[in-house]
Amino acid sequence: MTDLTHGSFDSPALERPSRARPGPSVLVALLLALATLTLYAVFNYYRAGDLLYAWSKTLADYDVRQYLVMSKRWAMQYGHLAFLFTLLLLSRYIFVSDQVSPRLSRAIAVAMPYTIPIFIIHFPLLYFFAAVTGHDPQNPLHEVRLLLLVLGASILFGFLCNRLQPAFDRFRGRLLGKPASNAEALPQVGGQALRITDSHSAFLRVVRFVATLSIAFGHYNFDQFSSFEIPGFDHWRRWAVPFFFMISGYFAMMSIDRARGGALYEIGRRVTGIWYLALPMLLLVPLLDHVGFRLDPLLYYLNSKFVSPEAGGPAGLPASVVTIVNSLLFLNESWIYKLMGLGLHQTGLRAFSNDSYWFLCYLIPFTTMLVVMRKVAGWRKYLWLSLLVALFGPPMMMLAPLFFAGCLAYLIHKRY
Repeated sequence: MTDLTHGSFDSPALERPSRARPGPSVLVALLLALATLTLYAVFNYYRAGDLLYAWSKTLADYDVRQYLVMSKRWAMQYGHLAFLFTLLLLSRYIFVSDQVSPRLSRAIAVAMPYTIPIFIIHFPLLYFFAAVTGHDPQNPLHEVRLLLLVLGASILFGFLCNRLQPAFDRFRGRLLGKPASNAEALPQVGGQALRITDSHSAFLRVVRFVATLSIAFGHYNFDQFSSFEIPGFDHWRRWAVPFFFMISGYFAMMSIDRARGGALYEIGRRVTGIWYLALPMLLLVPLLDHVGFRLDPLLYYLNSKFVSPEAGGPAGLPASVVTIVNSLLFLNESWIYKLMGLGLHQTGLRAFSNDSYWFLCYLIPFTTMLVVMRKVAGWRKYLWLSLLVALFGPPMMMLAPLFFAGCLAYLIHKRY
């Protein structure tokens, strides 16, 4: 199983639990979780997240909110986070067993290697297959065909990338070298790393897989792809992104607690850890975009995530090369581009038509900051954090609490 970014998505090998202090009983934790789920259902039923989003729009003009890009939904995300954080905290004290059904274990083992491939490729495949097949979103047969094609192609993409992963790992080994072994480069914070139970690990993985499907189905539910609607689905599915951020922070903190390399080495591991998926995607998507754009330019103009305003079509070779390099460094969301006046030009700031790649361009920078917090000591820590904040920018930092809430949950679990 891939441990994508070495902890940002998947946990490392998990051992039996070890708690510094006793937590709440299973019954108490279960009752609190049920109460939280009830309140969360009320929150979603009355679309409180949408109301928070509408309220946040009153705080700034349209141009300012567009400048924030994905962070413009910060108030809505925080609303979901309040419930998800509570449920994550309680889950440790509910799933206390190391006994997991063999059937469930096998299902998890089969599904997990395809979780991130589905996430990382489904969005451009939706546009490509819709263009190639002459998709009619009002035709039920077309809707089913599109969904099956995208899921099938995403799984095939994941299968091929998983076969390539050993070669990428060898390349990363040569690129990064061996981790530093001197004590000064390896400050240990907080003592022994947390160990969680097999049932808790299985629970978190299953929920994360469901979140992936929720995100993919949410994009499939766009008007240009489907007329099929689940009542309330649009606002209910908003839990997936804050959960992804939070659980990524949780496992990233666990992974860094166990890591023995210095700061630069650990940052390098996390930046390059997803290249076996990202590089094939970045080479494939421009080809899909060019073919799809020729067949149905209007569909792509409705998306407008990859179309070059100057060229009136997909990015050319020079812009594509810059986009690939920029995306491999996960700097697409840096405010530097907006300060340079490039904020309105999606080409070069997005992974072509793959708009959902923005998530990784938040997640990897947040993980980099976490490594600095845990692996660098003294004044150098604050200097590097200041430089990273200056590079990533305030818009990105508005979603940082989603990620660092998971880190906080890990620390609470480690203590209790």
